Amino acid sequence: YYYYSSGVTVDEFMYDKEDTLVIFAAGNDGDELGDLSILNPGVSKNALTVGAAVTSTTPTTVAHFSARGPTYDFRLKPDVCGPGNSLYSAKASGSYGLASCAVVAKSGTSMATPAVAGAAALVRQFLVEGRHEVFSSTAFSQSSYNVSNPSAALLKAILIGSTAPLSYGYDSTKTKVTLADFYSGSSAVADSAAYYLGTTGVDFTQGFGHVRLSNVFSLDGSFNTFLYEDLISEYSTWAVDFTVTSTGTEVDVTLAWTDPPASTYCDLYYSKTGSGCLVHDLDLQVSLNGQRVFANFGAASVGTYAGLEDTTNNVEKVTISTAAFSAGDSVHIVVASNGLSYADTQKFALVATGSILQIVPSPEPSSPTPVPTLSPSFAPTRTYSPTKSPTLQPTPRPTNTAKPTSPTPVPVLAPT
Repeated sequence: YYYYSSGVTVDEFMYDKEDTLVIFAAGNDGDELGDLSILNPGVSKNALTVGAAVTSTTPTTVAHFSARGPTYDFRLKPDVCGPGNSLYSAKASGSYGLASCAVVAKSGTSMATPAVAGAAALVRQFLVEGRHEVFSSTAFSQSSYNVSNPSAALLKAILIGSTAPLSYGYDSTKTKVTLADFYSGSSAVADSAAYYLGTTGVDFTQGFGHVRLSNVFSLDGSFNTFLYEDLISEYSTWAVDFTVTSTGTEVDVTLAWTDPPASTYCDLYYSKTGSGCLVHDLDLQVSLNGQRVFANFGAASVGTYAGLEDTTNNVEKVTISTAAFSAGDSVHIVVASNGLSYADTQKFALVATGSILQIVPSPEPSSPTPVPTLSPSFAPTRTYSPTKSPTLQPTPRPTNTAKPTSPTPVPVLAPT
């Protein structure tokens, strides 16, 4: 589905109402239409679009019917998956006015979406009620965000930052496939050749993976969660540094921003007749011990986008596995603004999780300003000769018989 009026309207609404996160179901035509089957307005940039996974306490598989991306300008959709095949919900009695306590099992992305929306509501409540400070006090003290009214971009970054990859999905023939093979470029599986993404665990079937809030908020103190909201101007950068404290958990860094609305049918890029829909291009640049780790598809070691920056999506995520680092290693994070065409600045949200601590640079001590010492050869010399002071004679005081006048008021200048 193309990016037309309803997608534009959603992006415009969220850009104007920056604290409102809109969540849509991806659709249920994945097994019939295959790729490019995300419903509109689920193709909007700023909305969180949800696919369905086979329901399990340890989910591994995307449901066969869950709509697949990409969008027509090759953006990553769905964003996340939630439990949706199947899920129990309230069942109506079927009779007007008759109450029922029954439940019924249903499947669909419209079942997964309320589950993810509930997770989003819990995240917002967690932040507003000060739970972040309770369970991650050190990280909270170094975070910077609006606790009483967190932005939609921050909620979106938290949910995407929480995701765990899924291993399996289905192709358009309803055949179960291993997603790493499906997007490997070397597989004979149907309709995978056009999307040589590599094996990153991020793809057009699952998005960034299955939402799992325990991956982003630790209730036992096993890792830290740093949250930031800030503003960046064109061609400028924002940076923060961390040190790794242990190899107990992976390090995840997620950047999200609410992008200005694009023009209708901006996604005709897919047919090579137009441009993409991203208006403000930010870039997440993460380095481990000085070595760049790329976001999204760029993280793959092979594939069309391996080692490249993402110039298409307004969400970027970097995952560094525990095998890649040791305690004491450094993580340098930069948000770079590559181009802003709609406004002079762009607000963004960043989430960093893991066994990490922020490095706060110590202020440099100020040195006292030295007092200049004059060389004796340049020291000025003055000789004063005493002179006789003249004798002043008193002046007769004039007699004034006129009525005294008020002194002229001194004008008071208002501060400029």
